[in-house]
Formats: sequence, C-alpha cells, structure tokens
Amino acid sequence: MTAVPAFVKSLYDMIRSAPPAIASWVNEGRSFAIKEPKAFAMTILPKYFKHNSFNSFLRQLSFYGFQKSKHDETPWHFHHRFFQQDKPYMMTQVVRKTNQRSISNQHQAVQDLRSDLVAVKMRLQSLQVQTTSLVKVIQGLFIHQDGSLLPNQQGVGAVQASSILAQSETPGMRLADDDFSSVSQHSVKDDLLLQALDLAQLELFR
Repeated sequence: MTAVPAFVKSLYDMIRSAPPAIASWVNEGRSFAIKEPKAFAMTILPKYFKHNSFNSFLRQLSFYGFQKSKHDETPWHFHHRFFQQDKPYMMTQVVRKTNQRSISNQHQAVQDLRSDLVAVKMRLQSLQVQTTSLVKVIQGLFIHQDGSLLPNQQGVGAVQASSILAQSETPGMRLADDDFSSVSQHSVKDDLLLQALDLAQLELFR
C-alpha cells in the first residue's frame, strides 16, 4: 500500500486542527484557506515542521501540485483534486512533481530496453535461419546425388561439413573463419566449391 507523504499528512492534520479563524476547510471540504498567514506561520507551522516560514510552506504546496483558487475573497485559498476533507484515502495520490517525472523517465527507460531486447532476439533468430540454410548448401556440395562423396572429399570433407552443420544448430552460434578455411583447404581443386564458400561467407558476415 502506498504511504501518504509526510508533508501531505501534516497538512491534513494542520487544517483539521487549526482554529477556524486561522485556517479551515472551505468549499464543502474540497479546498482549504489560510485566513491569517502570520498567525498560521507563528503558531501552526512550528508544531509540524522545524521552521515558521510561510514562504517555505507555499513552496511545498507548489511542489505537491496544490493550486491557488482564483476569484476568491481569501488570497490563500488552495485545492488539489486528491486532497479533500472527507476523502483522506485519496492522499496517497498526492506526490511531488519531481517524483512523477522521475517515475515516468524510469518507465520509459524500461520500455526502451525491452524494445531493444526484442530487436536483438529477432536478429539472432534471422541469422540462425540464414546460417542453417547456407551450411546445408555447403554440405550438399560434398555429396553426389546418389549419396556418395565427391572425389577428393573423402573423410575430412564430410566430417568438416557435419561439424559446421552441428555448430549452426546451436542457438546464437556463428560460423568461424577457421571452419571455412579448413573446408577450402580440402577442396582447393574445385573452383565451384571455392566460389560457393566465398559467397556463403560474404552472406553470413555482411
């Protein structure tokens, strides 16, 4: 449960207990009036605060969003939509303006971080799909249509292709330069394979 700010609670107690000639609720309890500012500062404020400065009291009212009522006979007549005589439970919603801005900024920062995280996840998923497709193409270059290995690709070539494919299936894993280098060493005589590997590497790391 949100606590009532100390200043707001003290203000409510002050208006409730002050002599009516000095300060009181007005407008059917929807606002209050300080009728004798000097007496209020000298006799009421010191009971709740460590000062008797009326100007400091006015600044606090402004910080918490209280507004002066216009077109009223009493010059020090204030109101706040969440500060009413018969509805003290609403006082939890009376907060300093600076706190409101700070909370708003924090919420915005959290939303920005969440958006960035979603974008990163989508990018990783896209790269994983591209990597898997490219590795399957490379693996296919080692194998005849009947399933047998191409000449000069016995043993190491097939193992290397399988290793690359296994790495591509690991979340977040990218093909390393050494993988492409090792494959190309065993297929240097095959111009078509070299071109395919170069193209795959460019597509993967662009």
